[in-house]
Amino acid sequence: VSQTCSGIVYIWEIEKKQILDSLEGIYFVTSCHDRNGFIFASKEGYIYHWNENTGLCSDSIKVPRGRVSSYHPDTKRMISNVSDTINIWNFDSTHHVKMLRGHNTKLTISSATYNSSDGNKIISSSYDGTIRIWDAVSGRCIDSIVARYGQRIEYAEFSPDGSKIVSGSFSGQLCLLDALSGDTIWTTSKFFGTLKPTFSPDGKRIITAGMNKNILIWDADSGKCIDSLIGHTHWVGAAKFSPNGRKIVSSGDTTTRIWDAITGDCIDTIKGSFGDCSFSPKGDIIIAYGYSTMHLWNAKTKKRLITIRGEKQISSVSFSPEAKQIVSATWNGIIRIWDV
Repeated sequence: VSQTCSGIVYIWEIEKKQILDSLEGIYFVTSCHDRNGFIFASKEGYIYHWNENTGLCSDSIKVPRGRVSSYHPDTKRMISNVSDTINIWNFDSTHHVKMLRGHNTKLTISSATYNSSDGNKIISSSYDGTIRIWDAVSGRCIDSIVARYGQRIEYAEFSPDGSKIVSGSFSGQLCLLDALSGDTIWTTSKFFGTLKPTFSPDGKRIITAGMNKNILIWDADSGKCIDSLIGHTHWVGAAKFSPNGRKIVSSGDTTTRIWDAITGDCIDTIKGSFGDCSFSPKGDIIIAYGYSTMHLWNAKTKKRLITIRGEKQISSVSFSPEAKQIVSATWNGIIRIWDV
């Protein structure tokens, strides 16, 4: 599936390189392996399910104008949020389940997502300076947490086991909360970090990066900064743990760096202008890409596998599930599939 800047989505059959279907006015796309296809949200306020088996849009749900932010495969439900309201939708019945209200009506909800463990809770953050935890079944607001560090919370997410919440503010502060009681476990002073902190896969560490040029690793229990990965000379745009949590890949300034997440040592540095980076699903390959270059490394041996040059205006890159291929898209309208 690919999407243009103008909101046209194309669904492709890979081997024949044929367009199977297209939809216009789309602003949100996600794959849903449990439903054999893709989910789209349109600017006109409809959510579609395109079924891979039938080649048709089998479901259509009319939603209030807003942003679709999360889908949980176990519950078959999706969240959309607009302004101060969160809506829950059931895809099997195309039924509007709940409308969640509680945030300040004059300010915008910045994020809303399910907890990853079982999908029974929803967490939302808002520019009104609060984080709210909702019962995803009843729609009841379980807790409302007022941030201590200012008026604008950019992002909040559950830990992998759902017991804690980490949030980041526009002012550059980090806060960890108990997901059950809503109590603040710890909060940091301003450090000009990322607006979107991320847990390690085991939930024991939190990584931040951003305006201070450094990548900081925090102990999730104590809130202490346990490591600072120094090397980038400018804003760090991306920093991500490997699936096993042993390595970190970061991209910023004019370099991509691979780090040992245990020792904090920089394993390798690649010069060039890179916009983003990520690990393959199994964590054995690292990819970084910029305007016209893609690099792939063996994450274990640190050996560079492939360098692809000359592909201009790269906008996104993604691995296939088995990491045997990568797909790239460019701003000039070309999609290419590469054999890894």
